[in-house]
This record gives sequence, C-alpha cells and structure tokens, in this order.
Amino acid sequence: MKNRAFTVFELLIIIAIIAILAAFLLPVLAKARQRSNLITCASNEHQIGMAMLEYVQDYDDVYPMGMSSYAKTPYTFRFEISPYIRNKKLFVCPSNLDPSKDLQGYSMDYAVNGWDKLFTSNLGMSRATIQRPARKIMLCEHRTNKDAYCYACSWWGMNDPAFANQGFAGHLSRMNCTFMDGHVVSLKPSQTITLFNMWDYTNDKPEPALETGMNALSSQFKG
Repeated sequence: MKNRAFTVFELLIIIAIIAILAAFLLPVLAKARQRSNLITCASNEHQIGMAMLEYVQDYDDVYPMGMSSYAKTPYTFRFEISPYIRNKKLFVCPSNLDPSKDLQGYSMDYAVNGWDKLFTSNLGMSRATIQRPARKIMLCEHRTNKDAYCYACSWWGMNDPAFANQGFAGHLSRMNCTFMDGHVVSLKPSQTITLFNMWDYTNDKPEPALETGMNALSSQFKG
C-alpha cells in the first residue's frame, strides 16, 4: 500500500491550527515569564533590603546615605552596602532593560525613597525617624536617567511631573517595593498612594501631585 502524502490543503489546515495555538499560548507564556521576573526582582529587592538593615545594625541604627558628596568620587547607597551584598547582579531587574550604571558600576534599576529628604542626608538618617516602618517604602524600581542617580526623590517630588517617565512598573503593571522593615510587596503605582501615602515617612496624607503621577505611571504599564 502506498504512503499517502499530505495535500497542500491539509498542510495549510495544520499550519493554521499551529498559528491559532501559538496565538493563544504566546501571551500566556509572556505572562508566565513576567511573573517569574517579578519573583526574581522581589528576591533581589528583599536581599538588598536585608543588606540595608544589616548596615543599620552595624552603624548604630543609622541608614546609609543615598549618595555621598563628601568623597572625592561620589558614591551611592549601593556602594555603602556592598559588603553585605554577594553579587552586583542583585541590583539588576530582569524586566528593566535600562543599562544605566552609577560611578561604581552598579545598575540603577532600584532606588531609595527620596521623599522629603529621606536618605538624602550626607550624615545618614536614624531609624527612629521612621514612623510606621512596615507601611513606608525604602526601595523601589525605576527607569534611570542623569537626574535620578540614586534617589527616587526627583520623581516622587510633590511638584515634579517627571514621575511618570521615570517610574517602572513592568511586572504585569506592578512594581516591587521594599518597605522600611524589609518586607517586599508587588503593587500597582496607584496603590502606593490610594489608601495612604507610602512614600512620606512621617505623614500618611496623600499628595495630589504624587497621586496624579502614580496614576499616569500606572497607565503606561497596562497588561
């Protein structure tokens, strides 16, 4: 009995079926990868947050400064906590393709909260300054540029419209946030200001301009 070959019509049907299956599966696979990246990013932030807290324990309950301008070559909190970090890759978010690095070669995918001079003092900040540390953000994700060297303050600022262009919420419309007590939560940008202000470390009151910026950022990362 002769082997029967596929006809052109049958091949076209098979190709069409494969294309339909691919159309269904590719978005699912893309979301699965983003979820995996979100988990990896959250793990990175958690380890950075733990390094920050270890630093605090070793330095009389004082946080590292966001950036030191006293040194001949300025350096950021990343360099200060480097003895507690095993791998520079912890500062790289797998979903954030921004290649920017600070002067010591650390990726700037994560920034410290710079709201109202939080972390901006060259002398460091006492842990006692923080009210309700479990609900105030210490670290966050962002797209970097020359004006966002290590702080989030240039785009969390109450009157700064640049927030929507510098924040990063590329994990299924969410951003990982590390709180002052070290725990990490994945949140939509608007959620960080909806119930109360998670950025202002002494006040829960929302700021209208910040809320506008958060909503604008959320609208950029839909999916």
